[in-house]
Formats: sequence, structure tokens, C-alpha cells
Amino acid sequence: WRRVGWDGGVLFDAQRLPEKVLPVPKTAQCVANAVIKGDMLVTPVGGGFSITPAISLEVEHLEIDRKSAHFQQLRKKIRMPETDDQWWWD
Repeated sequence: WRRVGWDGGVLFDAQRLPEKVLPVPKTAQCVANAVIKGDMLVTPVGGGFSITPAISLEVEHLEIDRKSAHFQQLRKKIRMPETDDQWWWD
């Protein structure tokens, strides 16, 4: 949308078009149907949801919690400086 110069108008204005936040679903209904094709019974299933965990591991979706105890332990273990504004190497 940036390449074509579209500003998004009302779609990107949270004041004019507020988001509705809903709870994350824990289950989803699916639909099944049975069809006889010749001498075969075909049962297509549709609905539900798909899970694609690899998307969540892409770089743009990752964020390091630098204040977590686990991160601080790793920082000490590999002798990283206490702040991110210093250079370090072996």
C-alpha cells in the first residue's frame, strides 16, 4: 500500500474506526459432509482453523525480553556487557 501511495484513510484511523477486541477462541466448529461418488464414500471436512507456527518465528514477529531473568542469566553466562550500548567480542 505504501508503493501505490495509499494512506489507508479511515481503515488506519483508530479514532474513526476503532478495533473490536475479542477473546482468542479455544475451539472452532468444523463441518463434515458425506457424499457417495460411484463406489466411494467421500467425507470432505471444512471450517475450523489452521495453525502455522513458523510464521510466528519470522524475524519481524520476534521480540527479545531483555529484562527477563532468563535473558539476564544468558547475558552473564556468555559475558555480555550489562547495557546494549557497548561492544563486546571474544
